[in-house]
Amino acid sequence: MQAAAIMKWMLPLPIYRILLAVLILVTAAGALWLAFDPSIDDGVEITLASTPTPIIPGSGDTSPVALVNLNTAIVSELEDLSCIGPERAKNIVAYRTENGPFQRTDLVMAVPDIGIGTYECIREFVTVGN
Repeated sequence: MQAAAIMKWMLPLPIYRILLAVLILVTAAGALWLAFDPSIDDGVEITLASTPTPIIPGSGDTSPVALVNLNTAIVSELEDLSCIGPERAKNIVAYRTENGPFQRTDLVMAVPDIGIGTYECIREFVTVGN
């Protein structure tokens, strides 16, 4: 009698497994259909700009800003950069005069009184290119 009771409870188990397997297969098939259906258009288009143009943070102005060339800028142009005052601008011009043009923008950190914090502040707004 006890064996019959055990068999009675074991009988639905394979049916449960079959139903679960069918449910998983249907879900997977639906997900694949949604993922690869070319007729579905989410309306998202990604376009990459060829050259990013920096925007002055916090100014509310979204118009592009011209980059300041560290190798050709005069003191007044350098002073217009945030985090660069008259003294740092003079130091940049003096360093450039003594050591030649900057090869990379990060080399401006060799100028006295310009560290990583100042460089991070001006990094997006300076260039050494043409």
